[in-house]
Amino acid sequence: MKTIFNKALWASAIGACTLSLGSCTDLSETIYDTIASEKYEFTEKDRAAMFAPVYSSLRDVYWGWYSYADMMDQSSDSWCIPYRISIGWGDLYVSMHKHQFHSQIAHFNDTWNRNYAGINACNKLLADEVIAADITTSSQLRAYRALYYYILFDLFRNIPLDTQYEHEDGWLPEQATPQQMWDFLISELTDVKGKCGTKVEMGKLNDYAINMLLAKMYLNHNAWFNDYSDNSYYGKAIDEVNEVIKIFPVRLKLSLVFRLNSIMPEVTIWQICGCM
Repeated sequence: MKTIFNKALWASAIGACTLSLGSCTDLSETIYDTIASEKYEFTEKDRAAMFAPVYSSLRDVYWGWYSYADMMDQSSDSWCIPYRISIGWGDLYVSMHKHQFHSQIAHFNDTWNRNYAGINACNKLLADEVIAADITTSSQLRAYRALYYYILFDLFRNIPLDTQYEHEDGWLPEQATPQQMWDFLISELTDVKGKCGTKVEMGKLNDYAINMLLAKMYLNHNAWFNDYSDNSYYGKAIDEVNEVIKIFPVRLKLSLVFRLNSIMPEVTIWQICGCM
């Protein structure tokens, strides 16, 4: 009886091991790592999440350490940062103020990388067929990309122009001439003008922001190209600004904009998300 019981126990153990062995070796599963774009409708929440890298890069461009704001104000009389004697820090601010620019000033490297990070984020989203098919969303992305390029163009003039996300192995960016860059920016901004919407939302480009960006392009044209033979660009800048003034009449004193906790939707064209 004992022998029969032992044989039954061994048979059960072997059977259990066989079943467990088979189940442990079959690790196949269905992975849902992609969703067919034609079967999915993006919600406003989805779009907001996808836009995050576009917004965050712009925040860093303007308000990060060694930012665009730093470059503009430290190289002028707006900010004066003292040199820290004996600790070896602060000499770059003296160079910025004197316009003695060189490769050891971190502002240029950081601003370059942050802007191209934003451009790459825009290119990645625009490569999606569903996003590209949405007129408002794609227009806003193209406008953001143009803004990033505008900043680079303002600072460096000779910059690589790339509007694609996917590239072949070994691809290297090609530098565009200042005229090519100008033509691209004017073409992009003119094409998306009127397609970005009129709603004023924190951090989002709208039609009026495009007007102002075009106005800044036209206002700076002669200085950028060192050619003052044609004053028509100033007239074009005025035309763009007038489009904004028609919608946002400046009824309030300009000084009120700079008061503490100033929230003035009547005169706010575009706000950048940031923290100080």
